[in-house]
Amino acid sequence: MIDLSILKDGDILSLLNRQMADGIRIDHSNIIHDGLDLGDRGDVDLFLKEFSSLLNTNGGTLIYGVNDPAWGIAITDKDYFLVALRRIIKKNLDPKVPEDHYGVRFIDLPDGRYVVIVQAPKSDLGPHAVRVGESAYTFYKRDMELRPLDMHSLRRELIGSSYVGDVKEFVGTRALELSEGRGSVPLMGSGKILIEVVPWPSLKNGIVLRHDMVDENLRALDWTDDEWMPTIEGLLGYHSNHSYISFRNDLVLEAAESFKMKPRRDGSKVFDFVAYQNDIKKLLEGYLGTIRNLDVSIKSFFVSISLIGIKGYEMGLKMPGKKTRFDQDVLTLPIRPFDSDSDNVMMFVNSYIDILWNSSGD
Repeated sequence: MIDLSILKDGDILSLLNRQMADGIRIDHSNIIHDGLDLGDRGDVDLFLKEFSSLLNTNGGTLIYGVNDPAWGIAITDKDYFLVALRRIIKKNLDPKVPEDHYGVRFIDLPDGRYVVIVQAPKSDLGPHAVRVGESAYTFYKRDMELRPLDMHSLRRELIGSSYVGDVKEFVGTRALELSEGRGSVPLMGSGKILIEVVPWPSLKNGIVLRHDMVDENLRALDWTDDEWMPTIEGLLGYHSNHSYISFRNDLVLEAAESFKMKPRRDGSKVFDFVAYQNDIKKLLEGYLGTIRNLDVSIKSFFVSISLIGIKGYEMGLKMPGKKTRFDQDVLTLPIRPFDSDSDNVMMFVNSYIDILWNSSGD
């Protein structure tokens, strides 16, 4: 990709003249248009789709005002045009794009006309969706074409991204630390369940959390007492030595519980996922509620469930012909993405039952 920011105005115009005269495409990351009317809904919609598609893929440049024979866009007030363009980007993209991430450049031409260049590098905060009413649509650029990114493609991108590897490493480290008694709160020595919720994209600048910011569904969960303590990392709520919830300023949530996994009076050890279903549902709903209250741009998050000290436990639910005893001490179930605008929380939680059946066995 040619970095137009290092070229002088005359050099850029020479390149564009050559492209228009010879039909030679100087740079395939450039998209050229004859005009951009910020008062025209069609122009604005196309701009947002193309701009977001460049952010979501490998970056590129939008160039407006290249036309033969009349070059340039007639702009009465250049500063007002820039403010209006930035307002359109801020209002219609989710997550929001910081103004210092992209560049807008004007090349002066005679008679109050300008070539407008919008440089859009690949974004680490993406994928960015274009808001349309109550809905949002995501686009990407492939083979010179603008294409919609459906939810299945978005999930594939999430699963295949390098960020997932970072999440797996983080979850594995925390599960090991909890198994060694190094959780946020020392828990009783029986089996434990560990739940990690990690936002995507990650927050570069954390939020200083307060107790009143936490959604009431999360505060009402009996894994904690009424008041949460401020810590260096964020907030911590706990209930005796049975459970805790840690909510970090980077909006990573960690929750652990051991009371429901205590050995029974006859000495048997049983892990009953049904006993945890509503708790996990409330945990995720409380997380979603907090994210919405904070009004932060988090499109999806990853959920991880780990069972610590599970060796020798049996599944609470039994199925004919299925072996239901766990034969490993630490079991981390597959990390799964969950959309922040989803309302099917219980369906998501219930799907872990099938995963558990496939994870148990002598």
